[in-house]
Amino acid sequence: MKRIKILLVYSLISFVASAQSVNTMWPYLFSEFRDGTIYTKDGFKFDRKVNVHVLKSTLHYLDGNTIKETSSSDLLMVDSGEDKFMCVDGEVMKIIAGDEDGFVATLVLGDFSKVAESGGAYGASSNTLSTMELTSVDLGGINIIDHMRLKNSKESGKKIPLMTSYYVVAGKRAYPANKNKIRKLLDKESQKKFKDFIKEKKIKWNRAESLILLVDFLKDIE
Repeated sequence: MKRIKILLVYSLISFVASAQSVNTMWPYLFSEFRDGTIYTKDGFKFDRKVNVHVLKSTLHYLDGNTIKETSSSDLLMVDSGEDKFMCVDGEVMKIIAGDEDGFVATLVLGDFSKVAESGGAYGASSNTLSTMELTSVDLGGINIIDHMRLKNSKESGKKIPLMTSYYVVAGKRAYPANKNKIRKLLDKESQKKFKDFIKEKKIKWNRAESLILLVDFLKDIE
């Protein structure tokens, strides 16, 4: 597999998952399914029109006019032009800096509890929202898998707010890009090394080019 090399120098805060309005009839990061190459853990690859569904951050692709979902247990990576994604712990994350051996990534999910709180088709509070309630409504890519039907009605859905989380992926582990959260995942000896490292490197927690420095450090203490 061709190694991905990405070093984008900009603030993570400036990252916007999607320019269009993500909604219940089009719960995808991209306004259209786009050309992409899917790589599997078994070493296979195939080209498809792809998109990322914001319910559970899963990869969807087109098979004719039918929308299908890849198996997260088989998916390794997706290359779609300037956007590169890796499947980490069953969720598709966008690589912001680094390569497949260690990277800074964003995870974008739809905040369906906010949709519920605003009433409408869901009719549930954030405390009672469940998968069963989601299956009772027209949710693009889940209950409706006809691509043309979604395209023709994607402006009529209920808006879904997006939640963006940032991670440092080192080795086989994904660490939240947050000083206190990482520290709590380490043993006492590693916590001391971590404290000294971030002080020495002057880690800036909102910049990809700074967070990428944590990859080798976290690999070494695994």
